[in-house]
Amino acid sequence: MTSAEAALSLVDKTEANIKLIEQVSTTFVSPVLNEWRYAIRHVLTACAKNDFCGEDAHKAIGHLKRAYFDSCDIVLDCQLSTLCDIHEKLLGYAEVVRKVVPEYPAWLERIRDAQNLHRDAQIKHGDDREVAFDALAPAIEELDNILGKLLFHAEEISVAVRREKINVWLTFSAKVAGILVAALTLLKAMLWVMGKVG
Repeated sequence: MTSAEAALSLVDKTEANIKLIEQVSTTFVSPVLNEWRYAIRHVLTACAKNDFCGEDAHKAIGHLKRAYFDSCDIVLDCQLSTLCDIHEKLLGYAEVVRKVVPEYPAWLERIRDAQNLHRDAQIKHGDDREVAFDALAPAIEELDNILGKLLFHAEEISVAVRREKINVWLTFSAKVAGILVAALTLLKAMLWVMGKVG
């Protein structure tokens, strides 16, 4: 692959990630854009020198790689943060959510897998790092699909969880009421016995 083809491939992959980032959050694209800015400066310098294999071309590829890695980090961080928030809101209601979205428990496992893949990619160096970040693409796509489905079913899940909370409260209230009735009955019996004895 030529330097120009490698640069174009990195630009394409990074641009795809930026589109996903913009769907989740508009505030986190600046690190990627800064790297692109530096890359463009080196590309233009290489063009001005008519030297597409020299130091500036090499630096441009380095900045494009960092932009790509940053974009993967950001999109995964945004996806995982959003999924974590959703999970915390649904904590204790997995069975209720599973009735609405049967895949929910499997999704939790896939989210953990994506976290592990991301952590492993971040510790790689050199060419291994780009290969590891390329391997994140299916996880990013899968998390995007999971988020889409959870958002699609959000109202239905919310209603089911609210209904379960009401049922738990009603069950608790009924138990408390039963205990109070039993205590009052016992108290009345004790007062009756004390009245008979006294």
